[in-house]
Amino acid sequence: MSKKKSTKKKQKKPKAQAVSEDYEVAQYGPLRLERSGRFIRMSSHWEPGEFEKHIEFLKANREPFRDEINSKIKELVALFEQYSPLELLSALAPKHVFADPETFTESTHEGKESYVEYALGIALSVTKPKLDVPADKDAIDRVNALIEEILDSITIYFGQVVLDEEDKTKQELRYKSLLRYLMLRGDSYPAHHLHLIKELFEPHDKFFVDAFGFNTKQVLSWVEEIENQIASALSSYVEFGQKLFELHDAFVRFAEGESSHVSGGTDEFLSTYNELPEVQIKKKELEESQGKLERFIFEVKPNSKLPQTFLDLLSAKFGENQAFVSFEKSPGWPTNDSIISRRPLISHESSYYCFASQTIYRNLITILEALIKEKDGDYFRTTYQRARGRILVEKSLEFFERLLPGSQIYKELFYYIDEDGQTKRAETDGIVIFDRNLFIIEGKAGSFSVPARRGALPRIKSDVTDLVDDAYNQALRTRRYISEVATPVFEFENGTPALTITDQQTFTNVFLINVTLENLGYLGACRENSSPE
Repeated sequence: MSKKKSTKKKQKKPKAQAVSEDYEVAQYGPLRLERSGRFIRMSSHWEPGEFEKHIEFLKANREPFRDEINSKIKELVALFEQYSPLELLSALAPKHVFADPETFTESTHEGKESYVEYALGIALSVTKPKLDVPADKDAIDRVNALIEEILDSITIYFGQVVLDEEDKTKQELRYKSLLRYLMLRGDSYPAHHLHLIKELFEPHDKFFVDAFGFNTKQVLSWVEEIENQIASALSSYVEFGQKLFELHDAFVRFAEGESSHVSGGTDEFLSTYNELPEVQIKKKELEESQGKLERFIFEVKPNSKLPQTFLDLLSAKFGENQAFVSFEKSPGWPTNDSIISRRPLISHESSYYCFASQTIYRNLITILEALIKEKDGDYFRTTYQRARGRILVEKSLEFFERLLPGSQIYKELFYYIDEDGQTKRAETDGIVIFDRNLFIIEGKAGSFSVPARRGALPRIKSDVTDLVDDAYNQALRTRRYISEVATPVFEFENGTPALTITDQQTFTNVFLINVTLENLGYLGACRENSSPE
């Protein structure tokens, strides 16, 4: 008897998904935290009523938790007052500011620049540093532990504040802003950041030369020299360690292979070892390597490539950040105003120290803008800010032209509208026409204030209004003009014709584009009806 073949297709068993090697999971009671690469997922599984009990527990213990944070900060400040701040910073910085570019990955790098910046703020608050008191291992370990505990605790503390507010959206905006301010550093590739600095400040080189005696190109070369000096000092220590290892390896090989042939005791053993040509060469190399060592890796010295006047502009002295730890509401909290973003170097008795060259590089726009503002506020408010806005629009339109080859690009257009019974001349920063698509471009080159960055809701509202809402309303006004006027006409500032749209039905899509010089992140989606009140 023959068997009939089944017409049903056999269902294949799903293959088990391979678990990524770059995956880890942690369970904290009902909370589960999973990380796959740089992506993090959190989930929770609470028994009925347990979550509510947990919330009440957090609320009841918030002030004791704050007192605990203040106690740790007080201990940290005391350690920086008791021991040499330079040695404490020298011990802390290497882990957090150095990385091997050959093996570096963002998701696995344990270093946190924010830790060094916080420690630097504490160090510069010390009015009478005891530089002659070396820090022992216990003090160094305790400083490292305290900084990590304080930063972690503060993020938890501010996360608890969200629990009090009825409007969770506002508090989530505040909390996200605060986390970015405390922990995240850098928002562009180095090449792009460097290009932006040149675009912004090279047009003002005459101002810099007249006011300070240098131009943008020189500033960039001096910042590079600071980085090179620190990298060179670090490589000297690495080289010295390698030479020690090689000499130790030579001794082990000699002891294992030759010691049985030496009968004259320890002195003859060492003499025979020291006479080896290989050992003599390596000892000479070790001495030469030792001669290159500096006491502090992070000391920066003025030279022909790095003028002292520039270091003075970027430096703060001990005690000049004292307000950082004396702010009554939150003494020593990393959310306080600190001078390190403007002056990230330490100057003491004609010596200079840079414990995080990345801080200079990332804040270079802030530093150069501050120099302009400090020297000539009128120039900053008029000449510089207007030029900054033009550069933003020009670069945006340039990128559109690259992305959409063959598109029609129009910059700084004017048109007439009737508003409140009066005829007014309105402006749009740019219009791009590509095929059946029309893009209305509005640029805002204003800065996002420090209070807004660290979560101050009124400043978030005002800054988002300036950078997002206003741009949206301006673009919306242009779109209405195009849709409501039979033949929209645009002209350049001098009144010459620029663009006339004869058939509005040509466009299938009209896009309103808001470009900002600042990286607003999640705040870029905020508009008037969703921004915090």
